[in-house]
Amino acid sequence: MDNIFNAIAKMTRIQKTIIDAKKIPPSPPLHDKNQESEIEDVYSGPGGKGMFMKLKGHPQPFPGYPAGEAVMVLESLKRLIPMAVDYLYPVLQKHFLKPEKYSKPVREVYRLFDILIARMKYQGTKERWAKIRDMVCFGLEFDSAYRFWFQDILKEIDLEQIKMDENEEHYFKNRDDYIYGAYPKK
Repeated sequence: MDNIFNAIAKMTRIQKTIIDAKKIPPSPPLHDKNQESEIEDVYSGPGGKGMFMKLKGHPQPFPGYPAGEAVMVLESLKRLIPMAVDYLYPVLQKHFLKPEKYSKPVREVYRLFDILIARMKYQGTKERWAKIRDMVCFGLEFDSAYRFWFQDILKEIDLEQIKMDENEEHYFKNRDDYIYGAYPKK
């Protein structure tokens, strides 16, 4: 419970952090997990769309703006997800269906999670995502209101807006925990 209150308290300080963020290094640069990159500049993208950072030693701008303290708050919240999964999974597990028994939209969600899981390099991460997949599919299958809302809003998706651009690929394609762009065998 302390982590939740600490996270909430930290969120109230995010505005100050954004102002001071140029002093806080972001994620380590490509290929070197032990060295941090200095932020040289933070700016709004072309047409005011999105934020970017110029990182020292990188030719590509970093898409987005993971401000230091905001990332720390997010990290605290991310620790709650595995705890919730570990707590709820055994309770819900007896209700999970085999993938072929799910409705068509839920089978598609299951399939997409399977692609994500196949691209993960570490067994522990694969297992965590498999549990999340099963819980999400359970929720969508057995609560038709959520499934119908989900189906309705997904038809609005613009896949061109989701595709990675060259800047995003530069920072993502060589991660040591994920096989970028690989297609699992069927």
